[in-house]
Amino acid sequence: MNQKKKNLILILILIFLLIIINLKNTKEKFTNNIPIYCINLDNAVKRWDSVNNKFNKLNKLNKLNINRFSAVNGKMLKNIDNNKILDTYNTNINSICDKNIKPNITLNLSKGEYGCALSHLNMWELVINKNIDICMIIEDDINPNPSFNNYKTLLKELPKNWDIAYISFLNTGKKIPVSKNIYIPTCGFTTAGYIINLKGAKKLINNLPIEGPIDLFLLSLFRNKKINAYVLDGICNSTNTWGGNDSSIEHSTRDIGKFSNNKKKVIENFSNNKKKVIVIGNAPYEKENMGEIIDNYDIIVRFNNYPDNGYGKHIGEKTDMWCVSDSTYVKNKKLINSRNSIKDKYIVSPYNYKKEHDSIIDTDFKKLLEKRDIDIPSKYNFKDSWPSTGLLVLFYLINKYDDLTIFCFNGFDKDKKSIHYYENLKQWGHKNELEKYVLEDLINQKLIKRL
Repeated sequence: MNQKKKNLILILILIFLLIIINLKNTKEKFTNNIPIYCINLDNAVKRWDSVNNKFNKLNKLNKLNINRFSAVNGKMLKNIDNNKILDTYNTNINSICDKNIKPNITLNLSKGEYGCALSHLNMWELVINKNIDICMIIEDDINPNPSFNNYKTLLKELPKNWDIAYISFLNTGKKIPVSKNIYIPTCGFTTAGYIINLKGAKKLINNLPIEGPIDLFLLSLFRNKKINAYVLDGICNSTNTWGGNDSSIEHSTRDIGKFSNNKKKVIENFSNNKKKVIVIGNAPYEKENMGEIIDNYDIIVRFNNYPDNGYGKHIGEKTDMWCVSDSTYVKNKKLINSRNSIKDKYIVSPYNYKKEHDSIIDTDFKKLLEKRDIDIPSKYNFKDSWPSTGLLVLFYLINKYDDLTIFCFNGFDKDKKSIHYYENLKQWGHKNELEKYVLEDLINQKLIKRL
């Protein structure tokens, strides 16, 4: 062999070694620097700040670059595209993975569940359109473990056929082990956090329409071998969020199809959104003798200084939820103390809640609504003005319930004798014309209705 051939062989060997090294470095780069997208509602600013803080505490020296991805608020959608997401589904998949769930019940997809599913679908389309090889998708309620960065190592251990790798998973079935910290799921739920590759995103899009809540859709795909799913164990805490208890976007509800305590009937109204809710305002009522009808609603909501008696035949006697402005709370401690029996009590702070109120808040008032935490579309242009307690409560309830009725919400005209049904009082501190427009707009969108 002459020297020329020897040199050629040497060059080829060097090229081969460089390719191997480059491939190794590329793989390292691929797994160490994958983009992270957090699905978050536009109004949920606190949650966005919280998720950033959680992850950055784990990476003090090298902060993670988490991209915010706007979640779809299903409550504000007018139309459902059945080519993408079906509006009904069956509980059979649920029942396979949870013995407490009654099979063969057809349910309507709630607006919140639709918004959640569409949020993830939009994220998959982004992966495809931007040709993203691999990325992590999380929701804003996820809780990373101190060992979170182990996902980089575990990704290298995944079989080549993987499409989706859960980093948070509520397992309800048999685990098929792949390695010490990787397993194949057979049953389980949640989309709180997962890693997806381009191939997997294309598979998901090819299996549209989504049937049922998004976590059930993925469950049906990996159970039917249409996608290859794995779980990276120990990366994040398993979430127990069923029906949106902690997440700001809504998932499937664990109580679907459960039997009632007396075993007499199947609970079909399985989640809050199926309950009939009526909100009683404090404006003069236009219909009399509505008390009996009102008291038959599942949830009856009242606010501020409504009277306890004398008007029951007109506006009902029951109260399930009482919403009090922070100023009313501070000024009327006697009234507060007299209503200890009410189950759910909220403090509503139209601007931002004052920390100094913490020391005087009764422990029964565990929940707080603030203007910045409630989804008020920007088109209503409240800016820094003070929405009424009633309107803030309505926007909060719209995101929780589908069947929402209002009564005594007509105190907008300045020529009215009183703004209250129970006292001759005139006080105008709100944008009455704007609030009137907002209410009519919500009615036209069929988000609320008048009794």
